[in-house]
Amino acid sequence: MQPTDGGGAMVSPPAHTRWCVIHEQYYRGAVCMLCARPVSPHRRPGTPGRVLVYADGDKLRAARLAKRWSLRELAHLAGMGYAHVHHIETASRRRITLQTAQRLAEALDTTVTALTRDGPAD
Repeated sequence: MQPTDGGGAMVSPPAHTRWCVIHEQYYRGAVCMLCARPVSPHRRPGTPGRVLVYADGDKLRAARLAKRWSLRELAHLAGMGYAHVHHIETASRRRITLQTAQRLAEALDTTVTALTRDGPAD
């Protein structure tokens, strides 16, 4: 459980830190100093356990080009940043949240399955 203020609201994490769910502390660096396990980047309240899927950049690009849209147009219509869509399409970001996949699919008037690879990401 991440730290809260006296009223139960989540406290903002210190800059450039990661959260260890085992020790419930923030750490700088990629591993917990107590258990030497990799620690996950801080997640906003309400996002633990979010579903990740494997994006298929080629399918995304084909769907975008079929609409004759630029990356910027798709990003705008999906309510996302240009760089985020670019990273997904060029496969430098392979795992994306299901919510991101849904936003892209909705903008392209297609299904999430049409833009992702088989199976959820681990």
